[in-house]
Order: sequence, then structure tokens, then C-alpha cells
Amino acid sequence: MKPEEILERVKAMIGDGNLEKAKNFMEEHKEDLGGYYDQAKEFIEGHDGDVDSLVNKVKGLFGGK
Repeated sequence: MKPEEILERVKAMIGDGNLEKAKNFMEEHKEDLGGYYDQAKEFIEGHDGDVDSLVNKVKGLFGGK
């Protein structure tokens, strides 16, 4: 699975309020994310409750796609 596809699924999960599910999904696809994994994980773990802000931060990892 491509990192962009993983991002889209993670964004959807976060948007639906499934933060834990998003974290688990990222963990399952850690190898597919490569170097993006650690950055994305930091953003999610530092989540302050603002879903839009979190989605934009994770989205920024992939050049705004």
C-alpha cells in the first residue's frame, strides 16, 4: 500500500473520531510508511483534540495531497 493511500485512510479514521483505530492502522502499515511513520506518529500522539489541525499536519507530511 502506498503512503498516500495510508494517509487517506488515516485521515478518514481521524475524521470519524477513531484516533485509536488510526494509530493501529498506522502501526500495521509501518513498513509501507517508511520514514513518514515516526513523523505521523508524533503528530497523532501530540493531538490536542482539534481533528482538522491534526489532519492538516499529517497531510503536510505528504506534500499536501
